[in-house]
Amino acid sequence: MHGSVTVQASAPSRIESIDMVRGIAIMLMVVGHSYDYLSYEAAAVLGKASPLPLAMLNVNVTTVFVFFNRWFTHSGAPIFLYLAGVGAYLWAHKGGVQRSLGSFLIPRGVLFIALQLVRTVMQLFTSEYPASLDVLWSIGMSMILLSFFSKLPRNMLLLMSVAILAGHGLPALYGFPGEDHVIWRIFMTADTFGFVGGTSIFNRFPVLPWFGMMLLGYATGHLFLLPLKERRNVFLFLGLSLFVVFLGLRSANVYGYQPLWQEYPETWKTVASFVNISKYPPSLYFSLVTLGTIFLFFFLIDYFSLRCRFLISIGSTSLFIYIVHLPLCKIIAVGLSKILNQMYWPISKSIYFSLPTSYCIALVAFTCIYPISKYYLNIKRKYKNYKILSYL
Repeated sequence: MHGSVTVQASAPSRIESIDMVRGIAIMLMVVGHSYDYLSYEAAAVLGKASPLPLAMLNVNVTTVFVFFNRWFTHSGAPIFLYLAGVGAYLWAHKGGVQRSLGSFLIPRGVLFIALQLVRTVMQLFTSEYPASLDVLWSIGMSMILLSFFSKLPRNMLLLMSVAILAGHGLPALYGFPGEDHVIWRIFMTADTFGFVGGTSIFNRFPVLPWFGMMLLGYATGHLFLLPLKERRNVFLFLGLSLFVVFLGLRSANVYGYQPLWQEYPETWKTVASFVNISKYPPSLYFSLVTLGTIFLFFFLIDYFSLRCRFLISIGSTSLFIYIVHLPLCKIIAVGLSKILNQMYWPISKSIYFSLPTSYCIALVAFTCIYPISKYYLNIKRKYKNYKILSYL
């Protein structure tokens, strides 16, 4: 992508549009998780009291509201991964001098992995359902990998990222002799691993496909240093191009290692079948749609000179908000259940909230998250010498 462009400007301390898009990812995540974990419609899709995202997107068993709520809100992870790569590029080129990424990425990667393992261990001991390795795991591992690959030429990194995103599913499609090996399953497939005591861990975010997303962010990080008019034109071109490629491939029902779409008597099911694209792991279709959306977000923000203090604040403290958002939503739900004189899950697994109620929970969470993020941002600025705070 414009590998011959010479960047004149050095990376600024922060680019507010990046924080805004990251803030959008936080909002999608809060709305999606409020519904995924709290709604009785989602549980009803499975016929048991453990709503899972995969069933919500199953056209044959889901409902129109369940499907499209999940579809619109499951784009947070690619935004986090892509922008982590962009952020690494901007840090490496801050001040107009390229810096080594090892000291920047490896400690952060280790922190992300440690946070994920803490959460996974807690799931093993507190849930009757499989624990999982989620987005923190893939971000942490991808950061460590990026620290080793970042010194390669930009065009080579761009080629590698495109090859990973477009081709990581080919071995599974055509068969691969080593696909049952544990290393392959960790890095390439969304798979469940047996653990001690009859428990299991679901590797929801296999490393390599998501590393491709972060690698692409690093390889295209220079675009964010282009002059404003040129930058927004590039973002518009990239965003529209990726959607055109998606529509062409998906309409022809070729490639993308995705179940073929089909027509249903109900129009919404036909549309849902067409856009039903796999996130676990991210299919080529999923990458095209989410990356296209990311570029169009940046185009719109730059074109209309949009600035939102709420999005910038939560976007600049995204890891901290990620850590606190789910406990916060559950606390709000417990409070609401008391008001409604109900027992909230997990006290009682037979009661879930409706979709509109889960949206109300997310709205209350937003009103709490904003002052929390501002307060934490002030702490980061006041105690900026404490490096651990810069990681959150």
